[in-house]
Amino acid sequence: PVGPPKLAADRLAATAERTGITRFALLVEGSGDLAATEENVRRLGADVLPLLS
Repeated sequence: PVGPPKLAADRLAATAERTGITRFALLVEGSGDLAATEENVRRLGADVLPLLS
């Protein structure tokens, strides 16, 4: 999802609850700017995933 970390975490949590899945395979677009891709991965780990635990 695009948006603030809380929105992304809420959408992932809602999907997990609705479908019963317990694991996600999260992919990033790797064909763009390397620094931007690395920043997105860092933000996912630092800002989104902690909200799910």
